[in-house]
Amino acid sequence: TNRKDDVNQPAQQSPLLVTRILWAAMLMSIFLYVGLTFVLTMPEGFEAEAHTQAVFIGSFAVVSLSILGVTFVLRQVMFFRKFEKGDLTADSAPAAYQTVAIVSFAMAEAIALFGFVLHMTTYDPVAPLPFFGLGLVLLLMLYPKEEPLIGRGF
Repeated sequence: TNRKDDVNQPAQQSPLLVTRILWAAMLMSIFLYVGLTFVLTMPEGFEAEAHTQAVFIGSFAVVSLSILGVTFVLRQVMFFRKFEKGDLTADSAPAAYQTVAIVSFAMAEAIALFGFVLHMTTYDPVAPLPFFGLGLVLLLMLYPKEEPLIGRGF
């Protein structure tokens, strides 16, 4: 082939590699939230109301648990069941997998982001930790693996 033509062609990346890069970026964002929590200090004169903190913790906990359940249901509905039914082909499977992966990663990050918002509204260093932990564990569970995808277009 002509080298000049090769330069103008976009590099073909493995969809799994791209998905793993996106996963790593989301993982770094969670570590950024945790780091900022320990770096940002309470401004002078700031007083968080105990009632406000309780409302935030309760609300964020309910939403986080909902997100946790929805994440696994969406993965089944958007990818795995579609493939089992034959709705996905070898050509469409990589894009479908990337889509469900990105949505799942965003949901895990949202849980961790609730922890960061909780810290910024209360400056309590302990209250956000369960949200960071849950978001991190969920994201680690969602690491893109090759095994379930073999024979599905990757």
